[in-house]
Amino acid sequence: MSDSVYILLVTKIGRKKKDRRLVTIKTVQTNQARVELLAGTLLVAAPTDERTLSQSGGGHYESLETGDEVYCSRSEIEELVPSTCDLLRPIPTCAERLEVYKNKEWLQEGLQLRPGDNVFVKIKGHQSELPGVIRYRGLIPDGNGVFFGIELTASHENSGEGTTDGVYRKKRLFQTHPDSGVFCPLHKIRKQRESWLKSDRARVGQKSAMSSLEEDILRIGDRVMWPSDNGNEYGTVRWIGHLPGDTSGEKTVGVEFDNPIGTGTGKYKDQRLFYTKQGHASLVPLMGLIKDGEFSKVAKVLVLLVTAYKKRRKGSTVSTATLIQTVLLRKSQTWCTSKLHNHKQMNISGSQGAWWTRLRMKSLDRNRDGKQSSSSSTTSSVPPDPDLVVGSMVEVLLQGKPPLYGVIKWIGTFDDQTNKVIAGLEMEEEISAGTDGTFKGKRLFSCAPHKAFFVPLNKCRKDKRFQGDAKRPSQEEFGTIETPDIDGEICPPDVKTPEDLLPVCGKSRGIQGHHNSCYLDATLFSMFYFTTVFDFIFNEPPRPDSVPEHQRVQKVLKEGIVNPLRRYNYVRADKVLKLRELLDKLGTIPGMMGEEKDPEEFLSALLSQVIKADPLLHLSSGEHTYFYQLFLEKDEKLLLPTTQILVELSFLQGNVKLKEVPSCLMLQMPRFGKDYKMYRRIIPSLELDITDILETGIRECIVCGSLARFECKDCHLIHGQGLSTTAFCATCIKMSHQHKKRQAHHPKELMVPPEFLAKYSQICEESGPICRQNGEPLGTSHDYGLPKEKMELFAVLCIQTSHYVSFVKCGLGKEAPWVFFDSMADRMGEQGGYNIPEVQHVPELSRWLSEDNFQSILDVEDDKNLPEHMRRLLCDAYMCMYQSPTVMMFR
Repeated sequence: MSDSVYILLVTKIGRKKKDRRLVTIKTVQTNQARVELLAGTLLVAAPTDERTLSQSGGGHYESLETGDEVYCSRSEIEELVPSTCDLLRPIPTCAERLEVYKNKEWLQEGLQLRPGDNVFVKIKGHQSELPGVIRYRGLIPDGNGVFFGIELTASHENSGEGTTDGVYRKKRLFQTHPDSGVFCPLHKIRKQRESWLKSDRARVGQKSAMSSLEEDILRIGDRVMWPSDNGNEYGTVRWIGHLPGDTSGEKTVGVEFDNPIGTGTGKYKDQRLFYTKQGHASLVPLMGLIKDGEFSKVAKVLVLLVTAYKKRRKGSTVSTATLIQTVLLRKSQTWCTSKLHNHKQMNISGSQGAWWTRLRMKSLDRNRDGKQSSSSSTTSSVPPDPDLVVGSMVEVLLQGKPPLYGVIKWIGTFDDQTNKVIAGLEMEEEISAGTDGTFKGKRLFSCAPHKAFFVPLNKCRKDKRFQGDAKRPSQEEFGTIETPDIDGEICPPDVKTPEDLLPVCGKSRGIQGHHNSCYLDATLFSMFYFTTVFDFIFNEPPRPDSVPEHQRVQKVLKEGIVNPLRRYNYVRADKVLKLRELLDKLGTIPGMMGEEKDPEEFLSALLSQVIKADPLLHLSSGEHTYFYQLFLEKDEKLLLPTTQILVELSFLQGNVKLKEVPSCLMLQMPRFGKDYKMYRRIIPSLELDITDILETGIRECIVCGSLARFECKDCHLIHGQGLSTTAFCATCIKMSHQHKKRQAHHPKELMVPPEFLAKYSQICEESGPICRQNGEPLGTSHDYGLPKEKMELFAVLCIQTSHYVSFVKCGLGKEAPWVFFDSMADRMGEQGGYNIPEVQHVPELSRWLSEDNFQSILDVEDDKNLPEHMRRLLCDAYMCMYQSPTVMMFR
């Protein structure tokens, strides 16, 4: 047998090890021997088939870990060189292994990492990576492949976060302090990219380019000062370089400030640049920093001058940076240095001279009042667009840079001398100068770190990308995959089985996200991909009071989104953008084009305002609605509630029932956005029994199992859990309430359909008495043919940090597989790039939600220790969608 090892690039169906009959996917006939091999599985040639890929283009292979066998074509696997195999083999999950393999930069790092290299390490229980130094690389006892022994070098607050002092299975591999080391595979570590900044050699008045280069260098570890509005702030340089996606060519400095004036711990766009304590990290333009040392004395003089200026002009809110620039214009460098007490006049050169030069160059286009000169292309005299209000989507034009895009979140002034109107924007992308919504030490709105940007309102223009007369975004702005409209009849969903999920899963599948559209993408994917429960929308004719966009919305939704999704398994973002434009024109829900919204806002706009469809839910209270919010009092004893329990409690406490079985029941979990969750975890019931919440439900007696004719809500929890404990037949209601404590209860007669009651009476006459005098049952509800009304779970919308994703069932029945969808799972490019959606098969979902698994979930105390998809499903559920296969056929 060949010693070559291969990595599987796609998920395949194969045979379990015990069955040595080698067959292709198409000839697999039994479920007993079938097994799924995930993408990322390591394979070797099967001993029963010595054919090579080069000879036949395909062959039989077996898993390196389990021995399970599978047939693979040439394009479905790639051969690994031994060094790469040694790095990938210890990675525990196929998904993580494949992620490292596809990231060639990451893989190359792993091949080059050696003891002494600085790295960042992912530690269980930490959201942020911790810094460390590699002390060992090689094999470990009972391990396969290359492991890394790392000494953690984080600050004192992270001491003891390790698991070893360098010993693994009683064998010492390196030496460090107790609990300061860890052993881990490559997928847990990334190399630190330390860099330093050297200035240009060409400088005015320099004696030697080389000597200047040696003098003018800002290194990792240097102490720096930042002149803020609240005084000087000091810190240490931790990183210097170009920010990812920044094409301006200007260097940025990552500073760990002594005081907690920053945000985060040193990440930028989910990429770790450096590490600090929480709240001490900040990315500062090189222009804004002053190197500590002799030159800091000059800076102190400047700040003293500015402080004196501010005292003379009480009430002035001109920033410290602007005042320093004014001082530099009005006073020469020599004049400033002459003010140093007890210190001779300095000849500022090297990095100091460069700083002065750059700062003065920045100030040349400003006059004494700090306003731009007439030579600037945009002047302060230009009035702001009167149509710009909070919620407007705008672009900001900065000289020499591409436009920045965002949404206005705040407008106001700070009563300075210019009385300039300022706009607070939440940007599409993070920017180095951004905040989390604070400006001059005052919180004006809230958003993610580095996404708030404050500029004069007159620098903002309406976002041309979304103007009706403007040129629509081109195909290239959303990628090169086309999804042409499909007119005509609605395409039926292609119900999937685990064997034919390959065309559905992977990158560039599902609906592509764009500019805060995740709430819409996840909802549309859930509503239409594998179910027809909402297809009635396309058959609803316009009414006299319908909006003009009625038929246009139907056409765009059917031909541009649903049909391509079901036919091509992919919808490009510009098709969804058309729908957003139409909904935005309604004006009833502002911000549909760019603001973060929730699924129920979209559903309300579509079903109620545009389609004007009949409500899905009719309640006994007289209310008619499309979805149901679970309102209930929290029960502290419920450690792991299911939607079945929560629905029954909500209907019981709300004293309301369903008047009829709905085709679709959309349940909003007991939470409010991303800020409050009543229960830490909720298990979406795969099957929802709504018999006991129906106004005319055929219910069974909790005592004898025969037809219930009465309901006593006061008896809830006396005979067990659930609403079923409140239903009694005529005989048992009397016997049960003979107890003194229950004589004050108030039973009510149930509404039983007359046609069913007549049929049931006939069955009882033929079967004999239903209940003996002592209350012992003669049979169960099944003996009397009592039906149950149950609905299937087909989708779960989840939210985490303002981002919506969804789990969706690929068809009907218990055997239908489940997939996970994220419309913004990946991204191509930065500013001006586009999102890449992804669909992943989740084969374990049904097992996760089964009652047999409840205890194992309870045993995991920390949510972070749950598998990623399980955690998102149980902890982040926002809306659960159920369907009735019977009722939906007749809608």
